[in-house]
Amino acid sequence: GVDMIIAKLDSEAIDANGIWQGMSGSPVYDPTTHDLIGAVSYGLSSGPSTIAGITPAAEMLGMLPADATPPARTPSAWTPT
Repeated sequence: GVDMIIAKLDSEAIDANGIWQGMSGSPVYDPTTHDLIGAVSYGLSSGPSTIAGITPAAEMLGMLPADATPPARTPSAWTPT
């Protein structure tokens, strides 16, 4: 009963170690548009894995009050590899 995006995450640290405890809440952005996809919510393996469950951004933003302004998107120095 939970909406979830399943994705393979990629970074030097994740490639070396997999998804680790404590990553929950880490934002996940589209590498092309830099739009917020959601936040890491689940590790889907009992061992090292780069596959994660992500809570969709729409669900998180839906928890804001109706008159709230979502945070502005800021340019990132991050470049996809």
